[in-house]
Amino acid sequence: MPRGWHVVRAKALRLEVAVPDGWKLDVDSALQSTWVSPDNRYVIGVKRDSTNGHTAQSAAIGQLAWYRKADESKMESLKATTHPDRQGGKPAVRLEMDYHWPARATPCHRTEIFVAGEGGQVYQLHVNDQQYDARPSALPQLLATARAQLRTDLTD
Repeated sequence: MPRGWHVVRAKALRLEVAVPDGWKLDVDSALQSTWVSPDNRYVIGVKRDSTNGHTAQSAAIGQLAWYRKADESKMESLKATTHPDRQGGKPAVRLEMDYHWPARATPCHRTEIFVAGEGGQVYQLHVNDQQYDARPSALPQLLATARAQLRTDLTD
């Protein structure tokens, strides 16, 4: 793991993931946990549920359908692509999205990884660049490091 990162455990979600030092825990619930960078540009989040299906593919399709409801998701001008992938030796789906928040011209880029877990639950890891502009984005490195440390279906 790169220097300046540490592993965090989301007990309610039964998983571990890496986040950079100095990031603030923003949401911590039985459904999801998110960490935000000090400048609020980046977000790393994890989720565990079966709302959109029990496979990586069905969960990605269901999540994308919800994102396309701009009145609910607040994601405007959404452009998305899905890609087959692997995570932890299991089939996964990678969802890549460009969008913007209402009343903001600055585009955002989000990448999500969906992978099925035990008991019909699907894990979702997302990394969001909320100010996707001319500056180089750290999103690819953030995603790679978080993914490399993602451990699911943990028991106490």
